[in-house]
Amino acid sequence: MSKGTGPKELYVKKIRNGTVIDHIFAGHALDVLKILGIDGREGHIVSAAMNVISKKQNKKDIVKVENRELKPGEVDKIALIAPSATISIIRDYEVAEKTILRAYLTLSLLSQGSVWKHRTPSGSGATTVSE
Repeated sequence: MSKGTGPKELYVKKIRNGTVIDHIFAGHALDVLKILGIDGREGHIVSAAMNVISKKQNKKDIVKVENRELKPGEVDKIALIAPSATISIIRDYEVAEKTILRAYLTLSLLSQGSVWKHRTPSGSGATTVSE
C-alpha cells in the first residue's frame, strides 16, 4: 500500500485502557520497553510494532501497554530517547490525555531554569491536552 492511499491499516488492536507511545524512532521500541521495566513477566498485555511506515517519519515504532499508565519519571526518560514520540493515555477506548514529548521536554527544561532554555525553539508552547 502506498502512502496516503487506501484504507488505514491497524497493526495492533485498539486498547480499552492503558498507554500508547507512538512516533518512536524506528528500532527503539525495545529501548522504551526497557525504560518501562517491561520484560513480559509482569502480566501486562504489550504490543510493539517496529519499522511501521509513517507519514511524518519514514518508519516508526509504536508501543501499547494495556492497563498501565506511565509515571512522570518514566515520561522524562522516554523523552530523552524518543523526543518526537507522543504518549496517549487511553480510557474506555478513547484518548483521555495526549502528550507530545518534544514540547514536554522543552517545558521541563524551561521550568527547571536550565541553560538549555536559550537553545529551545521559539514559539514552542504547551501541547499537553486533556480531553
